[in-house]
Amino acid sequence: MLGSFAVLVFAGIGQTPPSSLSELGTQYGFEVEVPTSTVSWQGQGYTVKGEPTSQDALEKYTQLFANEWKLYPVSFVKKAKVFKITFCVSLSLNNQFRAAVPSYDADRMFYDTAAGAYNSNYQRNVVHHEYFHMVDQREKRLYTDPEWASLNPPDFKYGSGGAQMRTSGAGSLTDKIPGFLTLYGTSGVEEDKAELFAHMIVDGEFVANRAKLDPVLNKKIGLLKKRLTEFDSSMGDLFWKKIPGWKPVDDKLPILGLAKLNKN
Repeated sequence: MLGSFAVLVFAGIGQTPPSSLSELGTQYGFEVEVPTSTVSWQGQGYTVKGEPTSQDALEKYTQLFANEWKLYPVSFVKKAKVFKITFCVSLSLNNQFRAAVPSYDADRMFYDTAAGAYNSNYQRNVVHHEYFHMVDQREKRLYTDPEWASLNPPDFKYGSGGAQMRTSGAGSLTDKIPGFLTLYGTSGVEEDKAELFAHMIVDGEFVANRAKLDPVLNKKIGLLKKRLTEFDSSMGDLFWKKIPGWKPVDDKLPILGLAKLNKN
């Protein structure tokens, strides 16, 4: 494992990683990898593969990625044990296309620089969603979280996980599913938490307005913020104050809010 401020960049001919990535790696203590040939990682029961990114795709993605990542306190990332980030294209997990992959046993994140390039909000959401999986795994609650699941309506059951949820538009924000921001969030408790974290950052105003009418969603926000602060004290109110559009939510909401949503 590299030291806290070690950065190693692999670059081929014509591929010079933007200085902002190197600076980001130095600040947060992770290794930056830009492979020049097919990259393959065999984890515990899974395989990640990716291809070299073009210089153009890398440069365009770097600014977006850096802007999002710099929202995180350094201590938050170090406690999540992200020690290496690989930037590539045509990223896959067990031969299934992915925009990003958290590799828990390698302390490593993979990000596809071209996936969803036509939609910056999508790419921003991916940065935070996949990173949160890493945090959730470090807290040992990733796939088994009875406390979180108990906040859902009694008759609700999660699906078979994100890998099985490939419905068109599943990741689109909605106000039609009480307690959830997207259909994708209903696929598994791990996706529910990651979707909420990411959209609180990327679509803070929408989430806060939804929570005013949805007591289930509101309780999830409260629990998520509590856990984040316990994981790292720098993820308290000062963090959320710098998130554009985010508004504090009252944790005492009338139950009629859920009834209103059910009528839609």
